[in-house]
Amino acid sequence: MEKHTQFDELMTCPLNKAHKVLRGRLAKHLDRCMRNCLDINKFKICPFNKTHRYSVEDMAAHIKECPDACLIKTFGSFTMESSDKAVPRPLLCKSDENWDEEPDVPSYDPSTHCEENNIIRTNGLKGQSKAAREKFRASERRRFAEKQ
Repeated sequence: MEKHTQFDELMTCPLNKAHKVLRGRLAKHLDRCMRNCLDINKFKICPFNKTHRYSVEDMAAHIKECPDACLIKTFGSFTMESSDKAVPRPLLCKSDENWDEEPDVPSYDPSTHCEENNIIRTNGLKGQSKAAREKFRASERRRFAEKQ
């Protein structure tokens, strides 16, 4: 026996009545369909449920009888202005660290670091002639011999 959930139910797209979409995929479909909608100002989004799209004239009546409005009334207050505009909240993090007061430190130079330590360098070999590569390898052998 198949178990059907409410997400298996087919819904009609409010933007294009020819579109039949699974309830679980309706929000994603509406985002895509809204981009292709020619008269985008014709529809408003319900402040209680983003999958509810109604014409500007029908929105006031829908807000009064929206089944999801009871959730907002139960769990918190809601204003129409807050749903229309997303207000970014500043990220406040207190710290005692001040990068301007730290001492100046010379920048890291990897070639200097490799010359001062026993690190095999190969960056001088690419694109060089055979004589230049042999000369570079000989200088590297001398450098390693001096370090030991």
